[in-house]
Amino acid sequence: LDEQAPDDDLSKRASMLLRDGELDDASALLDQLLQRDETRVDRAALHHFERGMAYILQWRLLDALPHFQKAYQYRPDDASFGYSYGLYLLQAGRTNEAISVLTDAVSRARARLDPQHPDDLFKTLSALGLAAKNEQFFEEAEKLAERAAEGDPYYLMLVANALGNEATELKSAGRQEQARATYLKELEVARRISSGNPRYYDYVLSALNGLINLCFETKNYREAEAWAHQSLDLSRQLVTDEHLPTLFMTWRQLANAYEYEGKISSAESAELESNRILRVLAARKPATWRDAFASSLDHLGALRFRMGRFSEAEKAYVEALAICRTAAREKPDRYQLSLASELEHVGDFFRDLKQFDRAELLYEEMVVRTREGLGRVSQPPAMHDVLAYRILSLADVRIRRDSSQVGTCALIGEA
Repeated sequence: LDEQAPDDDLSKRASMLLRDGELDDASALLDQLLQRDETRVDRAALHHFERGMAYILQWRLLDALPHFQKAYQYRPDDASFGYSYGLYLLQAGRTNEAISVLTDAVSRARARLDPQHPDDLFKTLSALGLAAKNEQFFEEAEKLAERAAEGDPYYLMLVANALGNEATELKSAGRQEQARATYLKELEVARRISSGNPRYYDYVLSALNGLINLCFETKNYREAEAWAHQSLDLSRQLVTDEHLPTLFMTWRQLANAYEYEGKISSAESAELESNRILRVLAARKPATWRDAFASSLDHLGALRFRMGRFSEAEKAYVEALAICRTAAREKPDRYQLSLASELEHVGDFFRDLKQFDRAELLYEEMVVRTREGLGRVSQPPAMHDVLAYRILSLADVRIRRDSSQVGTCALIGEA
């Protein structure tokens, strides 16, 4: 009992840190708790699950999987553990294992099914549908929720989720027309759920997001623009901080639609709105939003270059590069190659402006950073082709700068 109270406090603190996005601190506390937990199965399962989620939020899927496996092993009857383990196995490409885990989770959920509250069976069926690429599981999940919704409108939300999952699976299978019809059905249900109540607008926004992404995939950019405007009108009514990411993404989608349609000025204006939101988010949580902010600045630079607004383009590129340098300095293993990519983009900008000396300096650093990045972590063979291309880019800019071509032959041979 003397140990129990401090552990409870640590557990609550770890959960709060995880929710707040303080992943390093949460991970350290959870590791401390796990060392004490192995004889206390319920607590061990929960802490392994939370440790896995901390890795997921750090984009470290392979490190997360052993913890999800432990949680599932300790408490196979807990639907959340089986569902999460199966779903992340699927994301890791271990499809057969995912199907096995989720099939077991579905069987356990069926045995405990309360028709009025089918949440566990619903979500495991939906995940199994994704893993097995079988629409029947989605349809069963949808029917479960529809029946439950007769007694509790809450389950309309699950109907919308099932339709969204089914539409996504249809899209990935190349059945775009059926996917579109299913997304539209999801949108209809989502509008019934929200019915003018902003608390439930997220369901409408999710359906609209599915339609927008489908339009991009099918190159129907005018329709993507129309759906994005609907999403934007709705998002603007949600002024809470938690909806800022949704608003940023909607502006980004609209910018992309405009760009594909050749409306570069409109694309720049939309991307600027997206960038303003990201600046706020990145200031609050740099670890979460810094990459997206740098990417937005890079996109602004490219759009402004196309508009002939070169000084404004340079300003955006330079700020993006500064952010990437900071990230690479703090976490070189993770961000060295990202910095090399941004150096390439900024170098291309100066090369196209025929400022070859400035481009050369950036390309030289680009090659060094690429080599360092490739040496730090294992990379696919294609990344070595990228290194060769970047060496050739450096040689090319030197040729442009100096027509005598002195000193370039060795570089070309190295590539």
